[in-house]
Amino acid sequence: MKKASKKKIVITGGKGLLGSNFYFKYKRQYNIIRYPNRIEHFSKFHKWLKNKNFDYFIHFAALTKSESIKRRKNLNLINVKSTLNLIKSINNKNMRDFKYFLFISSSHVYGTSSKQIKENFKTSPNNPYGVSKKKVEDFILKNRNRF
Repeated sequence: MKKASKKKIVITGGKGLLGSNFYFKYKRQYNIIRYPNRIEHFSKFHKWLKNKNFDYFIHFAALTKSESIKRRKNLNLINVKSTLNLIKSINNKNMRDFKYFLFISSSHVYGTSSKQIKENFKTSPNNPYGVSKKKVEDFILKNRNRF
C-alpha cells in the first residue's frame, strides 16, 4: 500500500514572526518549504519557482507597520508589487496539483475602531501599511476568477 505523502506548502516570510511560528507549529504535519530569499528580488523568485511543485502557497512576507514607517520608500515594492508578482508567477506556472494561495493581510485595512473588528466591516485603512495590504486584497478579490 502506498504511503500518503504530506501536503507541500511553500511559505514566504518563514523567518519572520508569523511565518516562523507557522513553520515550527506545522513542520511535522506538512512538508513546508520556506522561500529563502527576499520577495522583492523577482528574478530569484522566478528562477526558484521553476522546478518547484507544491499544493499550497502562504504569503507571510511583508514589511510590518513599524518597518513601513522606517522603510516607507520600500513599502509599495515589498508589500504590493512583490505580492502581485508572486501571484502572477504562480499562476503562469500552471501547476496541476496547486490548490490555494493564501495572502496574510492585516486588521490595519479596517483603520481604527473602538469595537471588535469583523471581516464584514467596511475597510478604511488610515496608514500606509494598511493601504498597502488593502491594495493587494482588492487585486485578489478583483482577479480571483482569473487565477
